Amino acid sequence: MADDASSLTSFFFYVFFIHPATAWILRPGRFERKKSIAYAIAFLAAIAALKTGLEYNDRGPNHYVRLGVTRSSSPLEIKRAYKKISLQLHPDKNP
Repeated sequence: MADDASSLTSFFFYVFFIHPATAWILRPGRFERKKSIAYAIAFLAAIAALKTGLEYNDRGPNHYVRLGVTRSSSPLEIKRAYKKISLQLHPDKNP
């Protein structure tokens, strides 16, 4: 359901903001043709960068950092780190 709401929000954002703003920039006579295309591209690139930044912030936790290993760690190192943290956080082992 959350994905549907996000898709709907993106649709309305495009319909009521992105498209009208781009149409305003590209309207004949407002700017020179080459400048208007450059402005529209810059506007869309800025919106894409903003959206990418927001999605980057909404990512889930990085479990490699939590375990104290890197992505290139061997499965054995990851297993050892997991076991170490699980023992630290286990209520029966760590009163």
